[in-house]
Amino acid sequence: MKKKQYFVEKIKVIGLDEGSTNKNTNSKIGFIYGKEYTLKIANFRNDEIPSNLNQIKRGYTYDPDDRSAFVGAFKETGEKVIFKADDLELCGKTILCPAFLIITVLRH
Repeated sequence: MKKKQYFVEKIKVIGLDEGSTNKNTNSKIGFIYGKEYTLKIANFRNDEIPSNLNQIKRGYTYDPDDRSAFVGAFKETGEKVIFKADDLELCGKTILCPAFLIITVLRH
């Protein structure tokens, strides 16, 4: 059996806002607490697109103040998901939002 893998190269966040870090020290473009944002796949590596975009799973990570690692997952699958910036712990943090695929196993 041969495994086929697809890689998301770039994700676009639609509707980013201008705000400040939780210390109010500077203005940045990012998520605003209490709002929702659409994360959309902009392109795949080598332009190889899976036939079923619903195989795409998303998650996010950030480093909380207690220095533990937090990993969250989106219930939605596909080309677009909604990120809800509704946790105060997220304020002032850098959030990583990788996309990954369920790998399709092929027979030859």
